Amino acid sequence: AVPDLKVVFMSRNKDKTRYVFKAFSDRSPAKYYLVDSQENKISLLGQDYPALKNATFAAMEQVVYKARDGYEIPAFLTVPVRSKKESLPFVIYPHGGPWSHDKWGFDNYVQFMASKGYGVLQPQFRGSTGLGIEHEEAGYGQWGYTIQDDITDGVQWLIDEGIADPDRICIMGGS
Repeated sequence: AVPDLKVVFMSRNKDKTRYVFKAFSDRSPAKYYLVDSQENKISLLGQDYPALKNATFAAMEQVVYKARDGYEIPAFLTVPVRSKKESLPFVIYPHGGPWSHDKWGFDNYVQFMASKGYGVLQPQFRGSTGLGIEHEEAGYGQWGYTIQDDITDGVQWLIDEGIADPDRICIMGGS
């Protein structure tokens, strides 16, 4: 019913005949559906950002780069639609925390930046959750040390790969 989208069930009624789920991707804001198994029917309830329903969004790619000590850092890389991966202005957009992580899927901030021509890197530095206990524990006591190096090494990776223009890189975030 919703091809090429990730589906997450949100709720159901007590007799398990009606379900609410959301469907989304990196390039599609969430849409919410009601499934009625007795009537064999799916109905759209609503969607996030309905004013953007005809917009084209950039893909979120999973990448891995090596930190200066050889540790592998997973990250999400988003490049503006119809742009080559070369000499782009970039925004480094680390998650808050450090005990948190970014998830694959639609991110309104990332898509806004990409729509303005910026590439976006979301490093999942040491200490990030959701990537296994070893990755999380590797960040213990490293706030301002290897956690910061992991972010800086992501910038260097973008430059070394020719993806980012070294004179047009900034960092932003919250928390």
